[in-house]
Amino acid sequence: MVAGVATYFWTNPTASVVNDMDDDRVQSITRHNTSAVPEIVVQQEAIKQWVSGDRPMPNELTDEEKVFFNNPPYSLQNSAPPSPLGINDDGSLMIDERIKFLFEYYLTAIGEETVEELIQRIKYDLYAQLYATSPTAYQRGIELLEGYILYRNHVGEIKNEFAQRYHDATEYSLERALELKQTLWHSRSQFMDKETSTAFFQQEDEYDLYMISKAQIMANAEYSPAEREAALVELNQTTPLWVEEQNEQEKRISTLRSNEQHQRDLGATDDDIQAMRSQKFGKEAAEMLRALDERRAQWKTKVARYRQEATEILSRTASPEEADQLLNDLRQQHFSEQEQIRIRSLDKIELYPTMANDYALEAAAE
Repeated sequence: MVAGVATYFWTNPTASVVNDMDDDRVQSITRHNTSAVPEIVVQQEAIKQWVSGDRPMPNELTDEEKVFFNNPPYSLQNSAPPSPLGINDDGSLMIDERIKFLFEYYLTAIGEETVEELIQRIKYDLYAQLYATSPTAYQRGIELLEGYILYRNHVGEIKNEFAQRYHDATEYSLERALELKQTLWHSRSQFMDKETSTAFFQQEDEYDLYMISKAQIMANAEYSPAEREAALVELNQTTPLWVEEQNEQEKRISTLRSNEQHQRDLGATDDDIQAMRSQKFGKEAAEMLRALDERRAQWKTKVARYRQEATEILSRTASPEEADQLLNDLRQQHFSEQEQIRIRSLDKIELYPTMANDYALEAAAE
C-alpha cells in the first residue's frame, strides 16, 4: 500500500505547553543551540503528492490497507483519540485547534512510521469523520493537512538555515531565540491563511512570547532587583488571562513540591507525604501525585543511564555522523518508540550542542 521511505524526524514545534514530567517545553522555547545533526527535511512536491493522492478510501480498501489501518503504531494503541472535528451548519469545516490536535496525534508516531504512512492515517481519519456529512469539509481538511505538513517541514529548513548562519556562535543568545521564533511565525502565511494560523497557534505563540519576554527580563544585568520586579509585574499585566492561570497552577505545584522536599529533609517518609497529600487534596488526587512521582523517577533513572552510556560513546567516536548513528542505536535499546521522540528533542537541546563544540575543538587542534 504505502511505499517504504526513509523515516523523518522533525522536532515538534507544537508540543504541549507543559509536560507532566518536567519543563522540557520551557527549555526548548527559550534555548536555541546549533545542533551537530541538521534537521531532515522532505521535498515539498513529495509532501503534496502524499496528501493529494486518491488513497485511502475507507469503502475501497485492499486487504493490505485494511491490515495497515486496523493496526496503528504502538504508541497510539492505548492513547485516547483527539476530540471529533466540527462541521458548521452550512457544511463547512470548523477551523479550530481540534484539527491541529488530530494532525499532531498521528505525527507523534514519527519514528515508528514514515511521514507518508502517517499522512495516510490522517487522511483516513478525515474521510471517516467528514466525508459522509460534508465532502466540502473533508476537502477543506485535506487542504489544511497539506499546509500544515508543509509548514512542519519548513520549520526544519528554517532551523537548518539558523544553524548554518550561527555555526560559529559559542554562547546562547535570547535575541537569536526570539529571531528564530519570529521567523517561524512569519513563515506560516506561506502555508495557511490567517484564520487557520490563529486557530492553530494563538495560545502557543502567546505562551512562547511570554516565556521569551520573561527570560529577557531575568537576563537583563542592567536591572536592579526593584526594576526587574516591576518589569515582571508589567509583563504579567499584559499577559493573557489563561497564561496567568497556568502560571498560578505551576506555582502551586512548585510550592507543593518545595514543601514536600522540606518535610523529607526533616525526616518525613513517603507514607508521611502521601498522608499529607490525602488530607489536603483527597485520596484520589494523592494517588495521582504518587503515580506522577513514580513516572518522573523512572524517566530520570532511564535518562541518567542512557546519558552515561552516551557520554562513553561520544568520548571514543571519531565523527558526528558516526556518533549520531550510535546514539540512535542506543536510544532504541533504552526507550520506547514514543520516548525516543522525546529524548531526541532533549538531546538536541542538551547533548548535541556540547557534541558540536567538542568536534569543533578537535578539528581546530588538528
